[in-house]
Formats: sequence, C-alpha cells, structure tokens
Amino acid sequence: MGITKPLGCAVLVLLVQFLRGVHSGGMASAISTDGMRFVDAEGRTVILRGFNVAGDAKLPDYRPLKNLTTLNDLRRFGVNVVRSLFIWEAYEGVRGVYDASYLEYHLGVVDHLARLGIHTILDIHQDAFSRYTLGGCGDGFPLWAIPARFSPAAPDNSLQNCSRWGPRLVTDQPTRRVFEAFYNNEGGVRDSYLALVEHLAGVFRTRPSVIGFDLLNEPVGDEVRHVAPLYTDAAARVRGANSSALILATPGFLVGSGFVPTRLRPPPVDHAVFSPHFYNFVNLAGGYDFGVYTRSVLRRLLAVSRSWGEPLFLGEFGVFHGRFADLFAADMYRFLDDNFLSGCQWSYTTNWSPDKKDGWNGEDLSVVAGGVTRGFPFTPSPRVLAGTPLVARTVPHVSYELSWRSNGAPRTRAAEIYFPLNEFCGSNGFATIEASPSLECGYQDAYSLLCNQTAVAEGTLSVRVNC
Repeated sequence: MGITKPLGCAVLVLLVQFLRGVHSGGMASAISTDGMRFVDAEGRTVILRGFNVAGDAKLPDYRPLKNLTTLNDLRRFGVNVVRSLFIWEAYEGVRGVYDASYLEYHLGVVDHLARLGIHTILDIHQDAFSRYTLGGCGDGFPLWAIPARFSPAAPDNSLQNCSRWGPRLVTDQPTRRVFEAFYNNEGGVRDSYLALVEHLAGVFRTRPSVIGFDLLNEPVGDEVRHVAPLYTDAAARVRGANSSALILATPGFLVGSGFVPTRLRPPPVDHAVFSPHFYNFVNLAGGYDFGVYTRSVLRRLLAVSRSWGEPLFLGEFGVFHGRFADLFAADMYRFLDDNFLSGCQWSYTTNWSPDKKDGWNGEDLSVVAGGVTRGFPFTPSPRVLAGTPLVARTVPHVSYELSWRSNGAPRTRAAEIYFPLNEFCGSNGFATIEASPSLECGYQDAYSLLCNQTAVAEGTLSVRVNC
C-alpha cells in the first residue's frame, strides 16, 4: 500500500546538484525472463524502457550516429534499453559478402551504450520488405532478395512519395507476393536470412549487453502459415549460437494498428517474448481519444503475453507530432507505468530536421527535434526492484509513490527508480523522500533514485517522493 505519511521512517530532504556528465555505473547484469517478469542475474525484477535508434537508420549510409556522444543524453530519459535497427541490405548488399564496417559500427554503438549502463536489443528491421518494393517506400531486405520475376522500384523514401506508405502496404499485392516468395524460400533467400540471424547471434554473444534479438520487424504474411514457422527456425538458430538471449517475436504488420488480433504463437524456445507494436490511428488522424482506444488495445496485447507466459515487450510505440502528441504520450506511459511494462518508444533520431523530419518517408515521431524534447512525459518509474512491483501512484509535479513485495533479505540496490527531479518537481531541485524503515533512499544522480535495503523485511516496502 502507498505511504501517505512517514511511518517511523527517516525523511530525507535533498537539495540535488544536477550531474551533467555520462553515467559511470557500467553495464548491468544480463536479462532473462521468469514468468511475466524480466529479471537480472540476481533475480531482481527489471522494467526495460527506452527508444528505437534511429528513424533514419533505414537509409544509406545506414550509420546515423556519426558522434556516439549524442547517446549520452539518453540517461535524461531513464533509458536502460535501446532497440537498435540492423538493416540487412546495409550488411549484405552483395550476396554472400558481409560488410565488416557496418558490423563495426553496430559493435561501437553497443559498446558505447554498455558504458552508459544501457542494454541493447538488436532489431532485424524491415518495412514493406525493401527499398525496392512498395513504390520505393520500404527498407530492410537487399535488392538481391527480390526474385527476378519482379520489377524492382527505384528507392524514393521522400515525404511526397511515401507519406501514406502504411495504408498502401495493406493493399499492395506485389509486396505481399515478394514476402510469400521469401517465406517459400524462393532463390534460397529464407536460408540466407536464417544464416544471417545465426551469424549475428554468434557475433553479439561476446557482448553481454546485447540481451536479445528481434527476429523480424512487422512481418507481412499469414502469422500461422508464414511467420510462426519462420520464427521457429530463426529462434532455433539464435539458440544454437547464443543460449541465453531473449527471442523477441513481433506479430504481423496490421496487429500494431489494433484492428487485427494476432494469431501468433511463441517459438518453442525458452525466453521467447511477445513483442507487439502499437500506433494509435486516432493520433495519426489528428484527433484525441482520451486514452480509451489506447487502453483497449494494450489490454488485449497484454492478455496475449500472459497466454504465452512471458513478459510483454512493446517493441514500438510512438506519437505523430501535432496538437495532441503530448496527451497521447502521457496516456501510453500511464498504461506502461500502471502495469510495470517494458518497451521502446519510436524513436530517438538526433538527425531530425525541419524538412526531412525523421529522415524516412516523412515520418515525424522522434522525441528529440532540433534541440527540443517532445512527446515524452518525464514521469518517474522503477527500473529494477528486488521483489515484485505492486502499485505505483503518480500525481504530476506533486508526488510519486511506489510499493513492492520484498524478496526479504537485506541488499544494496533493492530499488532503482527513474526520477527526473528537475522535470517532475521543478527547477529548484528540492524534494522529500519517505521510505519504509528498512530502506535507505537517496539520489544516485539527477535522474536516478536508489534504495538500499538495510534489514530483513518480509512483505511490502514503499517509497514516496514529495515535490
């Protein structure tokens, strides 16, 4: 239960001097699953939150992060995981030849994120199959993956050509036939994909901060006949090369709209995580739904993950920036926070510009845009708990309280909480902390509240911050 007044606990009044440097904590433990929870090597519950990086990674030269220090600002958002886009065309533009420089780019990104204490999920990304399909509006697969009987389009990922690429994909039969050829292994392309997956799982096994592999972004095709068998084979390849990585299975393209229920079942391996996407069509149309549609769809997706017996990881969610963007973002994070769910917002694109927006198909969803932060609510939420989360209550700019069922034994770092003090409480850097008697809590840095458990405590522990 939440705390409404100090219960024999010390009240700490902290005047925080904000830290502007890179977080020095280093990489946390590897992540696995335990029922509906993500857990670290110590058995603590982990809530994974972060961004997709980046919206312009889909286009040549496929290396959007020219200066890795632009990732340092992720700490301000409480990021502990990044879903990093890996483009097959960039790595194997010539069949059978892997581009070592592209791999080195990704290894550099992974290593820099690890130094910031941030995990990575490697996302084998595609949209509408390829830059040479859907009238030049897609991305992902190399040109050689398209059977010779199809006429490839000239790539043109401009706003003028591709602003309605999503609705076009729903009815575009040539693109669907290219996907069917892939699933049928025409020209051995499916075999090449599986070889790629196995290769990447082996390479990144040396990087413990790479906690999982998203097998294929938003696949088009029948989930039962096409997608599930592909995931079964791909998951087996990952497991053969990496015994501990999470396997993220993304359902079909249309599931992310909320209009179509998924029929996808989990690959028959351990730690196979349901990883749907969600974009609110009311937001896309310029309206606002007061959270009704958002909650309805997310509850259905959460029910699927429960049927899998694994935690939900919302691989993509985002807001199209306009009049109601901040309201939609607040609705999304409220649901995630209330249910202690994990996911990555689309996207963190540091190359955003007023003319090209996110740089691909005229999309405009980046949380950073020309030095401005948008579509992100800066609300506190836990990242690690030594126990089971129970209740979180947030009164914006007033208070935050969190309770969890303790694992019992004394320990350091019993709770690690993202708490953006300046953004949540105001610029004076002043707040009081009330905690259960067995907890000692204080700020680790400008965005992190840390609680150590100093005594055996069975049952519920609580912490409350008052602005």
